[in-house]
Amino acid sequence: MSRSAFLIFTAVVAIIYGLGLVLVPAMVNEMHGLASSPATSLMSRYFGVALLGIAVMAWLAREAADSDALSAFLQGACVMNVIGLIVSLHAVFTGLMNAVGWLPVIIQLLLAIGFGYFGFLRR
Repeated sequence: MSRSAFLIFTAVVAIIYGLGLVLVPAMVNEMHGLASSPATSLMSRYFGVALLGIAVMAWLAREAADSDALSAFLQGACVMNVIGLIVSLHAVFTGLMNAVGWLPVIIQLLLAIGFGYFGFLRR
C-alpha cells in the first residue's frame, strides 16, 4: 500500500468514527458496551473532534512531499495509535468494552503499523 492510500484510509476511518462520536456519542458508546452519561458523551465528543482533525491532517498530507513536517505527523500519529492500542486492549481485557471493542483494537493496530512503517522505517 502506498503512503497516499494509507493516509486516505486513515482519513476515512477517522471521519467515520469522528462523526459518530460527535453526532451520536451515546449510540457509539453503547455499541462498544460503555455506559453512556452526559459526561461520557462530552468526552466522546472531544475525542470525535480530535479524530476529525486527524482526518483533515491525513487527507491534506496524502500527496505531500517528504519533509520533516510530514515525518513529524507520521511519527506522532504512530505514537498516538500505539498508546491508544494499549488503552483499547486494557478496556477489552478488563471487560470495560464488549466484543465490539475489538474493532478499535484492530483499527489502532493497523494504523500503528502503517504510521510506524511510513514514519520511521520508510523515509
